[in-house]
Amino acid sequence: MNTSSTINKILIDLGVAESDLQPGRLLKRDLKLDSTDTVQIALDIQKRFGVSVRIESAHDLSVAQLCELVDGLKKQETEGAVP
Repeated sequence: MNTSSTINKILIDLGVAESDLQPGRLLKRDLKLDSTDTVQIALDIQKRFGVSVRIESAHDLSVAQLCELVDGLKKQETEGAVP
Protein backbone atom coordinates (compact mmCIF):
# COMPACT_ATOMS: atom_id res chain seq x y z
CA MET A 1 0.00 0.00 0.00
CA ASN A 2 1.40 3.44 -0.88
CA THR A 3 1.50 6.44 1.44
CA SER A 4 -1.64 8.08 0.09
CA SER A 5 -3.71 4.88 0.35
CA THR A 6 -2.49 4.22 3.88
CA ILE A 7 -3.20 7.76 5.05
CA ASN A 8 -6.64 7.62 3.45
CA LYS A 9 -7.29 4.38 5.36
CA ILE A 10 -6.18 6.02 8.62
CA LEU A 11 -8.58 8.92 7.98
CA ILE A 12 -11.45 6.59 7.06
CA ASP A 13 -10.83 4.64 10.27
CA LEU A 14 -11.28 7.95 12.14
CA GLY A 15 -14.69 8.39 10.54
CA VAL A 16 -13.86 10.61 7.56
CA ALA A 17 -16.10 9.77 4.62
CA GLU A 18 -14.21 8.37 1.66
CA SER A 19 -15.93 10.93 -0.58
CA ASP A 20 -14.33 13.72 1.52
CA LEU A 21 -10.79 12.48 0.91
CA GLN A 22 -9.58 14.92 -1.70
CA PRO A 23 -5.89 15.95 -1.87
CA GLY A 24 -6.59 19.63 -1.23
CA ARG A 25 -8.90 19.12 1.74
CA LEU A 26 -7.56 20.51 5.02
CA LEU A 27 -7.53 18.15 7.98
CA LYS A 28 -8.95 20.54 10.55
CA ARG A 29 -11.00 23.04 8.56
CA ASP A 30 -12.48 20.78 5.88
CA LEU A 31 -12.46 17.34 7.48
CA LYS A 32 -13.32 18.69 10.95
CA LEU A 33 -10.58 16.75 12.73
CA ASP A 34 -9.73 17.91 16.23
CA SER A 35 -6.50 17.68 18.23
CA THR A 36 -7.35 14.19 19.51
CA ASP A 37 -7.83 13.02 15.92
CA THR A 38 -4.53 14.54 14.78
CA VAL A 39 -2.67 12.87 17.65
CA GLN A 40 -4.25 9.54 16.62
CA ILE A 41 -3.20 10.13 13.00
CA ALA A 42 0.37 10.83 14.15
CA LEU A 43 0.40 7.62 16.23
CA ASP A 44 -0.94 5.58 13.31
CA ILE A 45 1.66 7.08 10.97
CA GLN A 46 4.42 6.18 13.43
CA LYS A 47 3.08 2.63 13.71
CA ARG A 48 2.65 2.07 9.97
CA PHE A 49 5.60 4.02 8.56
CA GLY A 50 8.07 4.21 11.47
CA VAL A 51 8.36 8.01 11.28
CA SER A 52 7.32 10.68 13.77
CA VAL A 53 5.19 13.57 12.61
CA ARG A 54 3.73 16.34 14.78
CA ILE A 55 0.50 17.26 13.04
CA GLU A 56 -1.06 18.86 16.09
CA SER A 57 1.56 21.61 16.25
CA ALA A 58 1.65 22.28 12.52
CA HIS A 59 -0.59 24.58 10.56
CA ASP A 60 -3.66 23.00 9.02
CA LEU A 61 -2.30 20.49 6.51
CA SER A 62 -4.10 19.21 3.46
CA VAL A 63 -4.35 15.49 2.83
CA ALA A 64 -1.76 15.86 0.03
CA GLN A 65 0.62 17.86 2.27
CA LEU A 66 0.39 15.18 4.94
CA CYS A 67 1.27 12.50 2.36
CA GLU A 68 4.21 14.59 1.12
CA LEU A 69 5.41 15.14 4.70
CA VAL A 70 5.33 11.41 5.45
CA ASP A 71 7.07 10.58 2.16
CA GLY A 72 9.80 13.13 2.97
CA LEU A 73 10.29 11.70 6.46
CA LYS A 74 10.43 8.15 5.08
CA LYS A 75 13.07 9.26 2.58
CA GLN A 76 15.13 10.88 5.35
CA GLU A 77 14.92 7.69 7.39
CA THR A 78 16.03 5.61 4.42
CA GLU A 79 18.93 7.92 3.55
CA GLY A 80 20.02 8.04 7.18
CA ALA A 81 20.01 4.25 7.54
CA VAL A 82 23.34 2.50 7.72
CA PRO A 83 23.63 -0.27 5.11
